[in-house]
Amino acid sequence: MDVDAALQSQIRNIETTYGKPLDYWFGVIDASGLNKHNAVVAMLKVTTASRTAPRTASRCLPGNAITPA
Repeated sequence: MDVDAALQSQIRNIETTYGKPLDYWFGVIDASGLNKHNAVVAMLKVTTASRTAPRTASRCLPGNAITPA
């Protein structure tokens, strides 16, 4: 499996589904001050008002800033 192609596909899907570029979601995550994966996902769910928040965004942060819950 081509990991880079899979990641690019996930990023495209997030941007298409939520109508914002991935950098926007990084800004939302950074501004929240949260650093635990579950807390970030919960916040994104509220932010997007949907059952399926863009969880991949929290996994793609540079430097693995999100720590597992």
